[in-house]
Amino acid sequence: MTVLGARKGRGLQGRMVRWHLLVLCAMTTLLVGVQTWQFYGEARERIGERAVVISRLVAQLPLVYQGAERGEPNAALNAQVNALRDEAKADFIVVGNVRGIRLAHPVPDSLGKPMMGGDNDAPLSGREIVSVARGSLGLSVRGKVPIWAGGEAGTRVVGVVSTGYLMPQAWNLVAQALISLLPGFCWPWRWAPQAPCGPRGVCGPKS
Repeated sequence: MTVLGARKGRGLQGRMVRWHLLVLCAMTTLLVGVQTWQFYGEARERIGERAVVISRLVAQLPLVYQGAERGEPNAALNAQVNALRDEAKADFIVVGNVRGIRLAHPVPDSLGKPMMGGDNDAPLSGREIVSVARGSLGLSVRGKVPIWAGGEAGTRVVGVVSTGYLMPQAWNLVAQALISLLPGFCWPWRWAPQAPCGPRGVCGPKS
């Protein structure tokens, strides 16, 4: 084989290696994107279910449903709800009356003001929901349940409990899941073709 032919062969092989690496990069990027979206959905579902369970428990407390029936902010109610929020490691637990006015909130200045997010219609109609909405504390995954008169489901809705986790908590779960998959993402690169040795004996990875 002539020197010119050898050079052409190495040039073609180098282009093939570059194309192969480009395809691997594209496939890895696509896989990361798909997995991220999937993990986000799973994280949202898990956080939402947890938030609904906490909201149910809060709505059953006598101090909560009695406070909702009265419909006015109450210092004792706010203190108890915020203590429960700390135990549940939630970013917020908000109690609102039937008009959506805050009776309990992590920020005292927000008491007596309308709840935000526009997702109170379902709980005030007697249905539990999980939603993603932006409130005064930021974008969050919320679990909302109705507060029933006397704490007995099926009577009369007197308010709403909203337990929420801000989005950084959801993305933290996604990041943890992606980190656990890093070995899998790196696995294809073990078989990536490498460039042949150059004329001076400088070698890249072999194909």
